[in-house]
Amino acid sequence: MPFQLTHTLVSKSLKLQRRQEGDQVRVVVRDEGTFDVLFAGALTRRASAHFYHRIRVDPVGPEPVGGEPPRPGTTPRHGGYETVRHTVPLTLELFTPDGKPFTADTVTVADLQKHRDLRGSPSGPWSYRIRGEAAPVWVDEDSTVTGMSGHFAVTILEPIPSESAPPLVDAEAHPGPNEFPFDLFRLGTFVAEVPKTSGLPGVRWQGRLQLVDPNGAVVADTDRSTLRFQVDQRTLSRSRDAEGKVRKWALRVVAPPLILGKTHVFATVIGEARIESAAIQTRVDTLLGPRGKNFEIFGARDGDDAVIRLKINDVVAAETLDMHGLLEDTLVNAGQAAEADPHDIEAGVTYTVYRTSASPGYGTTLDLASLKVEAIDVHFGTGRRLAVPALSFGVSISGAAKISFKGAPLATGRVRGGRLEVELGFKVASGGMPQLAVWVPDSPFDVDISAVVKAALLAAFGVGGLLGGLSVEAFVQHAIDDVIAGLVRRAFANPAVAARMLMTLFGAHLTYRRIHLQGTDLVFEHIAPLEHEPKPTPGYMAAVGRAFGPDPVRPGMSFRPPILGDTWGAANLTRNIDHVVVVMMENRSYDHVLGYRARSTTPDGADGLTQDVVDAVQAVGAPGTYVVRPYREAGFALNAADKRTRLPKPVGHELEDVTEQLSLRTTTAGGRTINSPVGFVENFKPKIGQDTQGVVPNDVLGYYEGPDLGFFEYLAENYAYCDRYYCSHPGPTLPNRMYSLTGDVQHDRYGFPILDNNNGDNFLLSRATTIYDLMTRRGLTWRVYESTPSVTMLRMFARYATDDTNIVPLERLAADVARGDLPAFTAIEPQMHAHPQDDDHPDADMHRGQIFLQGVYQTLRSNPDLWRRTLLLITYDEHGGLYDHVVPPLADVIAPKRTGAISVAGRRAARGRSLGGLGLELEDPMVEAPLSTNPGETTDEAARYVQIPYGVRVPTFVVSPWVAPGKGPGVVLDHCSILKTVLARFWGGDKPFLSDRVHAAHSFEAFLTVAAPRMDVPAPKPLDELPLDVRREVVSEHSRIETPPLSRAQMRRGPVDYHALSGRWARQLGR
Repeated sequence: MPFQLTHTLVSKSLKLQRRQEGDQVRVVVRDEGTFDVLFAGALTRRASAHFYHRIRVDPVGPEPVGGEPPRPGTTPRHGGYETVRHTVPLTLELFTPDGKPFTADTVTVADLQKHRDLRGSPSGPWSYRIRGEAAPVWVDEDSTVTGMSGHFAVTILEPIPSESAPPLVDAEAHPGPNEFPFDLFRLGTFVAEVPKTSGLPGVRWQGRLQLVDPNGAVVADTDRSTLRFQVDQRTLSRSRDAEGKVRKWALRVVAPPLILGKTHVFATVIGEARIESAAIQTRVDTLLGPRGKNFEIFGARDGDDAVIRLKINDVVAAETLDMHGLLEDTLVNAGQAAEADPHDIEAGVTYTVYRTSASPGYGTTLDLASLKVEAIDVHFGTGRRLAVPALSFGVSISGAAKISFKGAPLATGRVRGGRLEVELGFKVASGGMPQLAVWVPDSPFDVDISAVVKAALLAAFGVGGLLGGLSVEAFVQHAIDDVIAGLVRRAFANPAVAARMLMTLFGAHLTYRRIHLQGTDLVFEHIAPLEHEPKPTPGYMAAVGRAFGPDPVRPGMSFRPPILGDTWGAANLTRNIDHVVVVMMENRSYDHVLGYRARSTTPDGADGLTQDVVDAVQAVGAPGTYVVRPYREAGFALNAADKRTRLPKPVGHELEDVTEQLSLRTTTAGGRTINSPVGFVENFKPKIGQDTQGVVPNDVLGYYEGPDLGFFEYLAENYAYCDRYYCSHPGPTLPNRMYSLTGDVQHDRYGFPILDNNNGDNFLLSRATTIYDLMTRRGLTWRVYESTPSVTMLRMFARYATDDTNIVPLERLAADVARGDLPAFTAIEPQMHAHPQDDDHPDADMHRGQIFLQGVYQTLRSNPDLWRRTLLLITYDEHGGLYDHVVPPLADVIAPKRTGAISVAGRRAARGRSLGGLGLELEDPMVEAPLSTNPGETTDEAARYVQIPYGVRVPTFVVSPWVAPGKGPGVVLDHCSILKTVLARFWGGDKPFLSDRVHAAHSFEAFLTVAAPRMDVPAPKPLDELPLDVRREVVSEHSRIETPPLSRAQMRRGPVDYHALSGRWARQLGR
C-alpha cells in the first residue's frame, strides 16, 4: 500500500518592508530565491504575511464646528487604542530551471526529466518570486505599524509505492500434478501455501508441494498445506547462469481429486528485518537522557492561547526527531514563533506542541502555566495496553490545568497520581501499511470543581443546568483532558510517520505482514522486494582513458586507440595472490602527495610536478599570483612531530566545488593541456575565513615532499605506486565510495544518479548490489575492519547496517592475522568521525594517517606466510579539492539512441532511455555539448553522446611482495579497478557483471610482475607519535561522534559533507 511522503522544498520567514510617504505607510513584500526539485508529487504553495496597525480610538463626542471630523490621532491624546491586523495580499510565482513559469499543481516525472542533463543531473535550480503590497494605512505620533511577519513554504507530497514484489505463484491448481515456474531472485523465506479456503470445509488438504531448483533437484517437499524454504545469497547464485541469464525454479503441486474442491496455490518470499530490543532500549534511553532530561515540556500562555512548549536540550535528540520528521506535523499545526522553524528542529529552541484557546467558552479561562514534565521513564517490550511491541512511558507531571470564571477558580485538574502512562508501538494496518499505535488514558486528569463558581457559571450561561448540552463537569473534563490525551494522539496521528521511519532504515517502502517480538529481537516481516540486479547498459562503450572523437577514416566516432584489449586476464593474481586488502583514505590528490617524485634528482618517469608543469601553473595571471611550493615553506603551524602535515582549513570537494576547480585549462611550454590553478584557488579562498591560521589561497596548490610523509616515501621506494589512478567521479565522497562498493553511483527512486553526497532531504539506506553480495553468493569470504566509533560506509547499505559478523572492530585485525585468518577480500577503515581522526580528510593531520597505515602494513607483514599471498591497495576516495595538474580522461561513453518507454531494472519505470544508472537520455535534453577528451574540442556528433569523465587523480600504492618498486605501469585505473581485481582473481573465468565500469576496468594484474616474492624488504622507520590533543568537542555527551549535527533543512539547502552524513548515521547506531 503506498503512502505519501512530504518534502519541504523551501521554508523561510519573509522580511516585510515598511515604506512611508508623508503620513501613509505601505507594507511591501519582495523576495526571491532558488530551491531544488528532486521528487514528483502534488505541489503545495503556502505564503502569508501580515502586520498590525495600532491606532487611537477617540470616544464618541460632538462634531467640531465648521468642518469635517478630525482623523484619529489629530486631536490631543485621550481615549483608548485598538490594534487591527492587516493581511498583505501575496503573489507567489515558481519558475523551472529554464526560467519558465510553473503553474501546475503537480510535478510529474516528465517534469523532472525535462530538467535533467544527459548525465541525469539537474540542469539547474528552480526559483521563486514573491510580491505583495498592502493598502496604505495612516500613521502619526499615536498610530504605528508593528508586528510585521510573513512566511512561505513550498512542499511536495510524493506518492511512495511499496517495493515488495508481486507473488511468485497465485493460481488455481488442477487435479493431479501441476508445475508453476518462476524467477526466484529475492531474499528471505520462500513460502508456498494452499489457503484454508481451498478444498472442502473441515477437510485437511491432501496433496503435495515441492520446490524444484533450476537443476531439477527437489530442495523442499511436504504433504502439508504450507512449504517453506530459506533463500539466502548463495541460493540466488542458482537463479542465474554465468552470463547472468535467468534460470527458473518451479513449484510442483500435486493437487487432490476434484471432488475435494478447487485448490488455490499462493507463493511468495517473506523477508525479515531485525533490530535488537536492547539496542532500541539503549537508543531511546540515549535520546531521552537520564529520566528524560534532554526534553523540557511545560505549559505557558501565548497571547490568547494556552500552550504546551517543548525545548530539546541535546543536539542528537533534536537531530533524531528532525531526520525522522516525528514532530513536524504537530509543530506545523500548533503554530510557531518566528525563531522556531517547524521544518528544522534544533536543540535549544522552544517549540509549541499544543495550542488551544485560553477561552474555552462561556466566559471561562484556561491556564496551563504550572504544568511541567518532571521526569520520563521508558521501557521497550510488549505493550500492556496495546499488546504489540511498544515503548511504555511513565511521565511524571507536576502542576495543574486550571479553569477560572471571571477570575474565580472553577476547576483544577492534576494528572492522576502525578504520573501519566503512555504506550507507543508498531502495528500493521490494512494493505500491509506500518503505522504507529498509541495508547493514552481518555481521562488522565483528576478534576476538582468549585461548587460556588459552578453555580455562578450556570446562572450566567446555563440552560437547564447544562452548558451547550454538556454538564459543567463534562465541559471542564473535556477541556482539561484534551491537553494531554489530545496532544499525544494528534502527535502520532500521521499514518506516514512509521512508513517513513522504516523506509529510511530498510532502504525501501515495503508491504508488512507482521511486526512482533521474537526472543530478543524486534522482527519486521515483509513481502520481500526483488533484489537489485545490475545489467549491462545498451549503448555503453568503455573509454577507460581513451580519447573519443570523429573517426579519421570513416564517418562517425571512434576511440583512440581503437582496441581496449582483454581486461580480465589474471594469471599473476591467480598464481600469487589469495588475499586482497584495501584501505581507502580521504581527500588528497596525487600532486599533493606524490607530485614531488617527478622533481627527484633520479626521477622514475612519474607524471608529477615537473618544472615544466610548475612553470605553466605559475605563468597563469600576473607574476606571483599562483605559486606552487612545498608545504615546508607554508605559513601554517607545525605539529608536535615538527611536520606541517595538518592543513587547518577545509577544502571544497562537493560537486559544485569540483565543477569550479576543473572549469579552466592552461598549457605547458611543451604544449600539453593541464588543469589551470584558477578554479582551485578561487574555490579555496572563501573556505579560509577571517582567522587564516597562516593559510593562504595558494596552499591548495602546495605539495608534500618525501620526508614529510615518511611511510608514503617508504612505500614509493620499496613497492609500487600509480600515476594513472583516478577517483571514479569528479565529485565528493559518497558517489566515489559508492563506486568502490558497487561500481556505480547511487540512484534515487526514479533511476536518476545521485552525484553529490545527498539527494535533498531524502536520506535512505541503499539496497544496491555490492561486491560483498557477489562474494557471498559465490561462497567467498570477506570482512570489513572498522575503526570504532566511526562507521564504514557499508553500514549505509540496508543489508549491512547492523552487521556485526562481517563488520568487526579494527582491534581484531592483529589477532586474525596472527592465526592466518584473513579472508579473500578485506577492507580496513580509518577513524573518520572521532578523535584521533586518521583518515587524512582535511583538517586531519596526515601524520596520524601515516601512523595508521604503517600499523596496518606492519600487522599484515607480521605473518610471513599470509603476507606472501597478499595484495594491499592503499588509495584515496577523491582529491578533496587539492590541485592536480592532469585533466581527468574519459571513463564512459553512452551511444545515442531513440527515446521511449522503458523499464529500469531494479528501479521504477521512467520515460526516456535508461543509461543503466548513468542517467537518462531525454526527449528534449537541455544540455550543452560536453567536452571531448581533448579540452576545447567539441563536435556536433560528439554532443550526441553522453561522455562521462573520471575524477581527479588520487595517490595509490600497490603493496605486495610480488610488485617491483617505483612507478607502476601506466594503465588507467579507478576505484572500479579494485573491484575488477577481486572479480578477476576469484572468478574471472565467469566474468561476473557488477557494473558497466567494472566490467571494462583494468585490474592490478599488470603490477604483479616479479618472478619471486620480495620478502626481504626492510621494515619502515618508526614514526613519531602525536599527543592526543582533542581539537573538537563531541556534539553530545551521549555520543563519541564529533561530526556536527545534521538536519533535513541542511540537506535540502545544499550538499552536506559525507562525514556529517555518515556521522549522523553513526549516532543513529548508538556510537
